[in-house]
Amino acid sequence: MVDAHPPRYRTWKSSLFTLNARNALLNLGSGPSVQPLVLPPSGLGELEDRLNQDVEFELLSGYSIPEVYRAREIYNAAVLESDDVLRLLGDRRLYVQRISQARSSAGPISTTKFASEIRSMARRAKEAHDERGMNPLFLCLGALRWPLKDRSGALASAPLILVPVKIAVRRGGGFVLSLDTSAQTTPNAALIEWLRREYDLVIPSLSEPAADRAGIDVDAVLADVRNAIAARGLALDVASTASLALLDLAAFRMWQDLNIHGDAFLRHPLVDHLVHTPTEAFADAAVMASVDADTDSQLDALITPIPADATQKRAVVWAREGRSFVLQGPPGTGKSQTITNMIAECLLAGRKVLFVAEKGTALSVVQRRLDAVGLGPFTLNLHHDGSTATQVRAQLKAALTTRVAPDPAAMESAQRKLRNARYELGEFPEKLHRRNAAGLSAYSARDNLLVLGDGPAVEVPRDLIAARAELVGEVRDALTRLQPLAGAAAHESVIRGGWPAAHRRRARRGKGVLCRTHGCRSSAVGQDHYRAAPRPARRHQRTCTVRTAGRTVEPRPAERRRTPRRPRDALVGRNLDCHRRCRERRARMAPLAARLRTRRARDRPPGCRRGAPAGEGVEHLRALEATGGCRATASAVRARSGRTDSGRR
Repeated sequence: MVDAHPPRYRTWKSSLFTLNARNALLNLGSGPSVQPLVLPPSGLGELEDRLNQDVEFELLSGYSIPEVYRAREIYNAAVLESDDVLRLLGDRRLYVQRISQARSSAGPISTTKFASEIRSMARRAKEAHDERGMNPLFLCLGALRWPLKDRSGALASAPLILVPVKIAVRRGGGFVLSLDTSAQTTPNAALIEWLRREYDLVIPSLSEPAADRAGIDVDAVLADVRNAIAARGLALDVASTASLALLDLAAFRMWQDLNIHGDAFLRHPLVDHLVHTPTEAFADAAVMASVDADTDSQLDALITPIPADATQKRAVVWAREGRSFVLQGPPGTGKSQTITNMIAECLLAGRKVLFVAEKGTALSVVQRRLDAVGLGPFTLNLHHDGSTATQVRAQLKAALTTRVAPDPAAMESAQRKLRNARYELGEFPEKLHRRNAAGLSAYSARDNLLVLGDGPAVEVPRDLIAARAELVGEVRDALTRLQPLAGAAAHESVIRGGWPAAHRRRARRGKGVLCRTHGCRSSAVGQDHYRAAPRPARRHQRTCTVRTAGRTVEPRPAERRRTPRRPRDALVGRNLDCHRRCRERRARMAPLAARLRTRRARDRPPGCRRGAPAGEGVEHLRALEATGGCRATASAVRARSGRTDSGRR
């Protein structure tokens, strides 16, 4: 039969599925993923019926037969009589015996090997079910044997009927076989398609098998297939065998979907473009019909149940408009949130959405997000776990009986909060880039400062100082007048609690502090400015206004912290006798310390800081008087220092 689909479309189908001996649905093989059952031909229908009656069977190795048969020197179930096997089948015992084809271990596999292979099949089936939502474990009833073309005499075995089953591993190590009720017993669709293509043979009883009291009539299906093959005189054979096999039907179902609905797919604009004009640009009709539909104003007006940025909102708008696009991104970039917003927006627009994922984990994530935003009743889970008839009916009933009571007042309140938050967030960049009268913003000024660094340095020529020494004083006066003017443009703030620690750090770094009242700026100003002044000046300095690093500081006198003294008995680790001796020693040394302080004060000029050369304090106070700060205090100190100087002279 000739395939009428376009060549590119046929290439897609052949890449998914091939109808040849490499396909497990047409050639089961004899590997560990295929476990033959010990069952006579008359037991196939009975096994299928009892499975559909929810009867569970214990899977046993061929060597695990009862002792009564061992007494007859029968050690494997494969050599039992048909009546004995059916009797054991009535006791819910099902024997498995695979014949290994390996050269090193040819023959029936051992009991240990059987347990290992069955456990591996159960694990692989569970992993495939959890990840992709499809159970690949089937009970294959009946087989069509057909000769391979590349080997003389070799036959391939294709199953006729596929019964979905499950294998449960008991805690003690046993295995239980039961029917998978989430799927249905079906014929081998790949074999039906292969017979139609290779031999132009259509068997209606195989495509639509007849039903019996429980499931399908297996014996009738096998008989009809034999009669149809014999009527055509084909070199094919039908065998009444049963086996457990792992078969991946996902690719075949996709191939079958492409093959059956090919004409409908080709009518879609995107599929038609990919098939006939893949090298040309795709002209999306939805894009041309929605020009300027994703402007900034419309994106801001779009309300999504889950917070989204501008790019994610644009994808939501495109999905609502019916555009064809690919949205991709690394993990953690919000793809599941965007999909949830897309589904919600399409439901609001009256559209139906089919969300398909390769693994069930992605489906469950989006399902949880839809449940969280209140759209759970309007979704229908078509995953393997939720595809049973009972669960589908329950979901449809929930969707039909759900009633939504909107709250306009709450919605208006939420929108008002959103607008306020958006306005407050928009104020930050607006103020950051707002330009002042000088044409600079905070952002641009910071960039300029980073480019300038510490600023240019002015070098004073030595010749100028040597030739015109009087200019040095004028330059110093000019720089002194420049500092208050520059500080006047600074932002003023009040720092309470005494001399700021930032001033002390700046003084230690040599950057200095500008005192507006005293008018002095020096690397010694900071801690030393306070230490060098006499006590009246210190009290004034504690309350004066100080400028540093472009800001004004107005400290206030620090309040003395009143810490309660601990009683003598509360001294931990102190010896009372030692404490008394130390107190007596301090009392004896007090007069000597007073005399030393008096001698040092007499030798040091008034106002001089500790450790400074004589006369520095006087010169400092003269500078304070020259700048207009603390005139009364400085004059009084100057008078005392003058008398001291004259007395010393």
